[in-house]
Amino acid sequence: MDTFQLVGLSAATAIGMFLFFVGILATMQQRQASVERLRTFVEPSRPAEQAGGPVGIIADLDRWLEHRSFGSSIARNLAQADLKLTVSEYVLLHLGLAAMGLLVGAIMFGALVPSLAMAGVALFLPKLYVSSAQRKRLQAFGEQLPAALDSLSNSLRGGYGLVQAMSLVANEMPPPLSVEFQRLVTEVSYGLPYDVAFQNMVRRNPSPDLNMIVTAIEINLEVGGNLSEILDNISAIIRDRVRIQGQIKAYTAQTRASSMLLTAMPFIVAALLFVMNRSYISLLWTTPIGLAMLAVAGVMLAIGSMMLRKLSTIDV
Repeated sequence: MDTFQLVGLSAATAIGMFLFFVGILATMQQRQASVERLRTFVEPSRPAEQAGGPVGIIADLDRWLEHRSFGSSIARNLAQADLKLTVSEYVLLHLGLAAMGLLVGAIMFGALVPSLAMAGVALFLPKLYVSSAQRKRLQAFGEQLPAALDSLSNSLRGGYGLVQAMSLVANEMPPPLSVEFQRLVTEVSYGLPYDVAFQNMVRRNPSPDLNMIVTAIEINLEVGGNLSEILDNISAIIRDRVRIQGQIKAYTAQTRASSMLLTAMPFIVAALLFVMNRSYISLLWTTPIGLAMLAVAGVMLAIGSMMLRKLSTIDV
């Protein structure tokens, strides 16, 4: 079997297994939709025992994971990324991708070490995706905050109550901010105290700007004052911060692009050599010296990537 046939078989295997696991997750997500929607806003008592079969097993796994610290951390990360996955589905996705990476590595390389390496890379792909989704959603949320504060302040100045003003913001603003304000309004409507509903919102969106807004509103609810004027001042501060962050992103764009290119270059060259001259590059994973070189190169690449990222990151 030549190199092109090997790559084609590996790609077909990877796509087939990926579609298989996606189908399983899509099937599991159809269960008890109404209960899951309610549990998004409040924490009711546990539902009745599930029926037997795969769905019941997944429900049992969910309940077991919810009582573990890492399960709570995963659930919080999924909520912050706004991904419609349960903790058990997320864990099963990790395991499925790891198995897929192990199989593809065995087909492509025919050796244990590179197969385990591919399994390890595939194992962390969902986490990388969730982290990226968290960053993008939090960034979009922060950019929408000034406009939301202006709308909230104008509504309060026009005579609306706090809940009515937040409901107006939820109807006028685009996601993700509208989704979070709608959750906040729903929680308060279900009877949760203001401070609990606001802290739930901060937990889903760990932003210093949102924390400042929530603190100001909670203090105002206790001692009184002109809340609309306070929100106007906070909005001006957030606008200045967003403007400065945009300028910094523009100034460091070249550094970030260079970092991504330098990090990807070894993998691009390795892929080209694998296609063009597999017997030459296979010495890296079939000989002890080659494995040692791969380990050293991986460590050096990770250190260089972190240093370049540190140089292009400026806190405001």
